[in-house]
Amino acid sequence: MRKVVLSGYYGFANLGDEAVLAGVLQALRDTHLSVFPVVLSADPDATVHSHGVAAAPRGLAHVPRALRGAAALVSGGGSLLQDVTSFRSPLYYLAVLEMARWAGVPVIWFAQGIGPLRRGWVRRLVARAARQARLVVVRDERSRQELVRMGVPAQQVRVGADAVWLLPAGEAPGVAGRGGEAGSRAGDVPRGGPEWR
Repeated sequence: MRKVVLSGYYGFANLGDEAVLAGVLQALRDTHLSVFPVVLSADPDATVHSHGVAAAPRGLAHVPRALRGAAALVSGGGSLLQDVTSFRSPLYYLAVLEMARWAGVPVIWFAQGIGPLRRGWVRRLVARAARQARLVVVRDERSRQELVRMGVPAQQVRVGADAVWLLPAGEAPGVAGRGGEAGSRAGDVPRGGPEWR
């Protein structure tokens, strides 16, 4: 059984991000490969309880140990690589990617939403990390175009979907009990600029 480490905004009791994690886990199950997922989480106990998988603390000091013996690091989904909320957010995820590279662990970007990235130096770091990844799958065409504008070869970037859409219809494993009663409903609220109007 191969260990696969998952990096994202997990363990913060955010319904959307927990649904993204559930989708990533579903995608791993759908491959029918024998994998052992380990989630980097802000609350490993809650992640184990909600998703039924192993979890490790997400702090950078803990990441090398989590990566030990891993067959791959899967980064995403969600909008991890954006600097609107803070430049520290992409730096954390880029540091995890770099630690995997140092450890010789192949990196896969999965269902990533790219941007907005307003700082030139952050854009350069993201582009470099994308070029070094074994596989880059973004969740929408806009994210693909953003990476290409940053100098990532177009043929290296594949467009997939948001990881939430990988869940079976009507199911959101790992979400029930985190923000309401089991069976409660969630909605998708698009955000964006004038093109959404």
